[in-house]
Amino acid sequence: MVNTDKLKGRIKELGLTQPAVAEQLYMSYSGFNMKLNRKRSFTVEEADRLARLLKIEKSEIVDYFFT
Repeated sequence: MVNTDKLKGRIKELGLTQPAVAEQLYMSYSGFNMKLNRKRSFTVEEADRLARLLKIEKSEIVDYFFT
């Protein structure tokens, strides 16, 4: 299960907004919001792009996406 609090915190920590992140992931804001709030699942490709965008270390990916 996605750790939404951790992802949202990382977005803020980097000074980004959720709409800006959605745009950079080529997603609609509503689609990204649904995934971020566990109403839909991230694909592996989306999770990988999000991790790279948020500069999440490979060793930390489990903490963000598989809790």
